[in-house]
Amino acid sequence: MANIDLSKVIGLAENHEFWAVRGKAIQSYANLEQGLAGLLSHLAGASREAAATILFRISSSDSRGKILEKLFRQKYSTEFNLFRNSFFDQLRPLDIARNEIVHWNAACEAGCDEHGNETAVVLLIPPAATAGTFAKNTPKKYVSDIRLFSDKCSFYTGLIGMFPLMMEPNPHIPEDVRRTWLEVFELPVAYPPPTGHPLFRTEPVPENHIVTFLV
Repeated sequence: MANIDLSKVIGLAENHEFWAVRGKAIQSYANLEQGLAGLLSHLAGASREAAATILFRISSSDSRGKILEKLFRQKYSTEFNLFRNSFFDQLRPLDIARNEIVHWNAACEAGCDEHGNETAVVLLIPPAATAGTFAKNTPKKYVSDIRLFSDKCSFYTGLIGMFPLMMEPNPHIPEDVRRTWLEVFELPVAYPPPTGHPLFRTEPVPENHIVTFLV
């Protein structure tokens, strides 16, 4: 491998898009939590402010999910079973991914391109992956992985935000729109959403990896 100028690599790493993408991912999860607060407000018949006060005092995401799921069952019994079960099942991996994005350490894969210019890719690795154990089998999250997390959060935020809206009387919502969403809530949650889903997106999915050289 060619000699690498670490001062150039450090400069590239400091200006890498990773930092902005990570920040946006944390915000996307915060938006999802706001959506869950809206769901709690609907299920418990509480004001949005009261629901947010309660929800954000629950430090365990697992406990929070179980409380919301129980309230959902109490309000709707077996109605929307498929939607409810799949939504909360899919919420748990998002909670885990959020903790990884927040608590994992930023690391840099440095190398050179075909012209001999320094390259730097900033990524996340578990806290236990020190310099001595940073190997090929170390779990990693690249910018593309973090963007996918943000996209998922946006989807679930939109989905759970629409549920109370469609359950509560609102003369401003067209009946065909309400029917479309009620059909969505009768089915298990599918991600990515299929064609025809109100939240279907046509943007291409980012690549899963960025190939670089390790120093």
